[in-house]
Amino acid sequence: MSTRTHARTVLRISKLDSKPYLDSAARMKRLVDKVLGRYGEPTMSLEQLRATLDRQLGKTSLSQLVWKEREEGW
Repeated sequence: MSTRTHARTVLRISKLDSKPYLDSAARMKRLVDKVLGRYGEPTMSLEQLRATLDRQLGKTSLSQLVWKEREEGW
């Protein structure tokens, strides 16, 4: 890694550690907890969720499905 690339990387990381970004991340976490809190705790493990998605989506990745639905106006 060149010195210039390293300096840009450090600057980017430092910027993400700045107060405005930390405040924004904390605010977002509170909002997500508030919105999703009514659904309670997960009822299946991450492994079970992945297996279910693999069965239902086949060779399509979840990301591909999200992009497709976004393009279709969902």
